[in-house]
Amino acid sequence: MRLSPKSLAMGSVLVGVFPLAVALLATWIAQLCGVELNEANPPDCMVLGIQIGGLLYGMFVFAWMGMFTFGLMIWGLMISLIWAIMRKRKTKQ
Repeated sequence: MRLSPKSLAMGSVLVGVFPLAVALLATWIAQLCGVELNEANPPDCMVLGIQIGGLLYGMFVFAWMGMFTFGLMIWGLMISLIWAIMRKRKTKQ
């Protein structure tokens, strides 16, 4: 598979929003279990006899990784846009 501006842009968006998607999944699971999820401490959450509060907490605070991945996403989108413009100009000549 060859890398193209479109695939670079799509990959950049996936990398950029992944931490947010993980945190939203943790929030959704916590709401289904009826527990409050915050960054202060892990909740007490039992599912099928297994304590998943620590896992939910880890997933929730993973959103902080977005500070780095959003930057990577912006750089990837800018590079793919410049690449697409240069490719289009090259084909016109």
